[in-house]
Amino acid sequence: MCSMCGAIGQGQAWEQQGQAGDDARWRLRREAAATAAELTALLSPRRIKVTASADFGFVVAFPTGGTEMVVGLAQLWHLLERRGIEIPDPLIA
Repeated sequence: MCSMCGAIGQGQAWEQQGQAGDDARWRLRREAAATAAELTALLSPRRIKVTASADFGFVVAFPTGGTEMVVGLAQLWHLLERRGIEIPDPLIA
């Protein structure tokens, strides 16, 4: 994934955009919750928990008790890199 996804965007990140329709809002929330669950499973060896935020993106909780909010996956990966946390390869994990 390129870093431009997080650098350009205002609003929802690409992975949070779903199909338009009457139930699009609920579909997006379900997809965000499923994404957060997958990220938590991927990051569980590092004791990092990711939850979906209804209107923002994701809340990342660290084992030290600190939390940070990110808009999408690109910002999450940048956050982990900035904190010196090894980023697991989701294709291997």
